[in-house]
Amino acid sequence: MSDLVFSFAFAAGEAEREAALLVESLRAFGGRLASSPVRAMLPAPVAVSNETLAALVSLDAAVHRFEVDADALNFPFAAKVYAAAEAEQLAARMTRCWSGPTAARCSCTNRARCCCRQARRWATGRWTTR
Repeated sequence: MSDLVFSFAFAAGEAEREAALLVESLRAFGGRLASSPVRAMLPAPVAVSNETLAALVSLDAAVHRFEVDADALNFPFAAKVYAAAEAEQLAARMTRCWSGPTAARCSCTNRARCCCRQARRWATGRWTTR
């Protein structure tokens, strides 16, 4: 098992299904990273379905609720900023990969073996086994 932890923010509605699909995809196609810890970051005031929570737990993803200013939830991407800050604190000694539907950010120190870079190469068909 690597010292990598995947984190992403999600909310209620369509994002619930996408959250479960993200973790399911990692578990199925993640190769050596498939068993890496996953933290699904959820703003404390947001309610999601019990089915979503059960699906994430069954995929061995930890759902972490974090505090966020209620007014901040009215601004686009503000919840993701709060979630990323919380994820950074939770994974202080681990390599972190921040993922979401629009971008991935990681703190890998070895760019040649960066999990996000390799995942992007695989997704775009430029994967090599070198």
